[in-house]
Order: sequence, then C-alpha cells, then structure tokens
Amino acid sequence: MNTSQLINALSLDSGRPPFLGRSWSVTVGLGFMAAVLLMAVTLEPRPDLMQVAMTWRFLAKLALGMSLAGVSLAMARQVSRPEMSSVPFWLGAIPLAVMCQASLAELILVPASEWLPRMIGSNALWCLSYIPILSLPPLAITLGTMRYGATTNPGMAGAIAGLFSGALGATAYALHCDDDSPFFVALWYSIGIACVCAIGSLVARRVLRW
Repeated sequence: MNTSQLINALSLDSGRPPFLGRSWSVTVGLGFMAAVLLMAVTLEPRPDLMQVAMTWRFLAKLALGMSLAGVSLAMARQVSRPEMSSVPFWLGAIPLAVMCQASLAELILVPASEWLPRMIGSNALWCLSYIPILSLPPLAITLGTMRYGATTNPGMAGAIAGLFSGALGATAYALHCDDDSPFFVALWYSIGIACVCAIGSLVARRVLRW
C-alpha cells in the first residue's frame, strides 16, 4: 500500500484512534498547567489578581483566551485526521466576537484621548516575549499528540497547534499582565499568538511529516 492509498483508507475510517481520542483531554490539562506553572516560576501572578478577578476587562481577557483555545482545539482535533475538509474554521467567529464586543465597550467607556495609550500599554515587549515562551510547553505537548494522528497538511496542523498553544500561553500570561484594556489585548496578544502559530507551522513540517 502506497501513501495515497493509506491516506484514502484513513479518510474512509470514521472512527478516531482510541489513544488519540483520549489524549486530547490530557493535552489540554497538561498544556495549560505547564503554561501556568512556567508563568508562576518566571513571572509570578499579578499582585492585585484577587482585586481585578471580577472586573469586566480582566474577565474579557480570560474569555478571549479560553474561547480561542476551545475553538482551536476543535480545529486541532479535526486537522489531526485525514478528512481536513471538515475542519470547523467558522468557529473562529466566536473569539472574534468576544474581542469585538470588548473593544466596542472600551470605545464607549473610554475617552478618545486614551485609546492610543491604552493600546500601547506598558507591557508590550513583555507580552511579545512571554506569550511565545509560555506557549512552548503546550506546543510541544500538542504536537506530540498530533503525531498519533494522520494529518495530510503538517504546516496547517502546526499552525493550528500553535494557535491552540498560543491561546493557552496568552491565558496564562493574562494572570500576570496588568494591561487589561481590550485594545492592548487585541493588538499585542494577537501578535504574540501569531508568532506561536508561525513556530508551530515550521516545526510541524518536520515532526508531523510522514
């Protein structure tokens, strides 16, 4: 049986490999715990975490990270299988809606003179550095899980793995970052996560290659 025949056979198989199916929940748990632990060791949680925990800006920041993680996990599960036509890219509208709603609220509540300062923030360089760093353990775990699948597009699979891992890393970093403005999150968190997507795509071309 050549590679094309094997891919076609896997595509016709509607079931998931048992190990791969069970391992995704482990991937989520281990990935997030690894990111949070690395954040706690290298950065520490913000000192006013308990005070801001119920503010809408902080909750919106967490909601964006968690919704993006959930959506990208659904994509990662699908892209690990040969039937890539079923990858639910439309789910990306969910975190986008969260970000747009939070940004709209900020536009309404904050004077125009504060928009740019809030977007620039005070932790941009830390954000761009530490979101990728905190995302590396989840990325390694996610790519390890994907190796048990049969993806036909390692580059795309790696980018989606990077999106998922970047979302976990960003959520962990949010526990340290005191820039809560949706403007800051939309700009700098997105760039940090995009960097993880690029890393994931490049690495996966080698580690997920048949």
